[in-house]
Amino acid sequence: WIVLHAVLAVVSCFIILFIFFYMYLPYYTHFGASIQVPKLVGKPYVYAKSEIAKLGLNIVVYDSVYEVGAKSGTILHQFPSHTEKVKINRRIYVTTYAYNPPKVKMPNLIDVSQKQAEMLLKSHGLLLGNIKYKYNVHKGAVLQQYLQGVAVSEGTWVEKGSKIDLLISIGLGEKTLEVMNLKGMKLADAIKAIEFYGLEVGSVLYVQDSPEQAGIIINQKPDQGQVVHEGEIIDLWIAGAKPSKINP
Repeated sequence: WIVLHAVLAVVSCFIILFIFFYMYLPYYTHFGASIQVPKLVGKPYVYAKSEIAKLGLNIVVYDSVYEVGAKSGTILHQFPSHTEKVKINRRIYVTTYAYNPPKVKMPNLIDVSQKQAEMLLKSHGLLLGNIKYKYNVHKGAVLQQYLQGVAVSEGTWVEKGSKIDLLISIGLGEKTLEVMNLKGMKLADAIKAIEFYGLEVGSVLYVQDSPEQAGIIINQKPDQGQVVHEGEIIDLWIAGAKPSKINP
């Protein structure tokens, strides 16, 4: 009887272990079970995360990309795809559209053609906004670049996808006029007069050894009375040393 009891005890242990490892444990842990991966592309990340959790899977944001017009937080790619089956607790890697656009450095568009400006904007992830034209001797060249109505200089950090407005020269106008006398004026007044008549301020040079009052215009080119076209440039000479900061 002792031997029989021992044999029965051993057999009982084997049966219990078999049931535990091959029946209870697989059922409890879903060992060997496969789950169909749901389609996550096009869905908001928050919704996808909840859906994945209910299936016993994990979602991981592998990368975020920015695209103009794309809905932020939407899933762009997933791996594994929705055509595959995976084990429980498997990680599903996704790429989403970024919530905030990255920043890029503003390129220099001044003095290039409109076509070149558009290519530079595109290569920097920026968009062409509104275009305004004015008379200027440099026909076809970009004269100024603006972001939201404010001149923006090269190297300024701007949001990718921003619209950049341009001011472009259409060459000299057909209308002609006589150059006004600017001598004796201060720079600020001369600039207002030049722009009022559709002309452009060119070089501003300072003459330190001039006997005239400092800050007064002593010469101009073209001179008073000469006939010019709209958009032509007027160079100015001013008595005295160049100030550290010019306030037109």
